[in-house]
Amino acid sequence: MRRTAVGWVSFGLVAVGAANWGLKGFFGHDLVADALGGPRSFLTRTVYAAVGLAGLYELAEAVMSVVSPDPMEEFMSRAKPQLRELVANLD
Repeated sequence: MRRTAVGWVSFGLVAVGAANWGLKGFFGHDLVADALGGPRSFLTRTVYAAVGLAGLYELAEAVMSVVSPDPMEEFMSRAKPQLRELVANLD
């Protein structure tokens, strides 16, 4: 599955959130709050909200990939090996 621009932004925000939670859990250090003016600043809360929305977006994408798989992947899973090899060589 190819990511859209929104998908890449969402992925980046989730990665920032994961790194921040890892730092908080292992070292007690909140990098986002320190960089943006404290845990109650508007910018910090905005980043936290964006990370939360990105996490929900990624969760929805994961669920949708299970419920409605990519049509090309579905087609290729049923294709003959010769056709799969031909298509793989096109990329």
